[in-house]
Amino acid sequence: AVKKFVAAWRSLRAVDRQTLSGDELLEEALDVELRKRRSSSDDKCFDRGVARPRKRARSTEDDEDDDKRACPWCEKPLPSDAPDGSFCDWACASEHKLRKPNNSQASRSQLFALEHGVCTACGLDAHALYRRVKALTPPERFQVLMATPGFAPRGKKDRRLDTCLECDYWQADHIIPVAEGGGCCSLDNFRTLCTPCHQKETNALRQRLAARKNATAAAGTRDLRSFFSVQKVL
Repeated sequence: AVKKFVAAWRSLRAVDRQTLSGDELLEEALDVELRKRRSSSDDKCFDRGVARPRKRARSTEDDEDDDKRACPWCEKPLPSDAPDGSFCDWACASEHKLRKPNNSQASRSQLFALEHGVCTACGLDAHALYRRVKALTPPERFQVLMATPGFAPRGKKDRRLDTCLECDYWQADHIIPVAEGGGCCSLDNFRTLCTPCHQKETNALRQRLAARKNATAAAGTRDLRSFFSVQKVL
């Protein structure tokens, strides 16, 4: 039983392990317990830029003072002497920072703390590749990138040969894409993907969006080929 539990635990993503960690005892199988905890949460994804719904009604009296004494994320009351913008705990501060629109650095840093820059699709340690390339000269970088599948330089002017940035090697990818309603989400909707795997997911998303757009535009219209079909004469 212990071996089965350890094997199931290792098969989970680091984000899933964090969800199951805590003071509560695990009463059922890991996958069942994970679904239960996520279904019981009121956490949902929101479109990027849309204001997050308030969890409690705004006070009708002295609204400004009430907001100053409330946690910006969960909106629980704070002590009257709490500084402006204070959070009730570290978890609320992390969630507020993570879900802030156009703040990709927060998602990258929190995701890196769990998955360490290892691609969840192909298993490539993109962070280790970045550290290796960063220590090399441009000619040596060219040889290493050429030998790494999916990272071949795009000519002599490829910026990775002169400027080594970690964002060129791995991405914090939305499992449910932003264009499909996965924006401003919790860390559960993020995964680490190396740049080639992320490009594959991006291309697949573009194809889905294009197909959806074409299907919407073609709704209620006839196929052009039907005008040239041969009618059978009875």
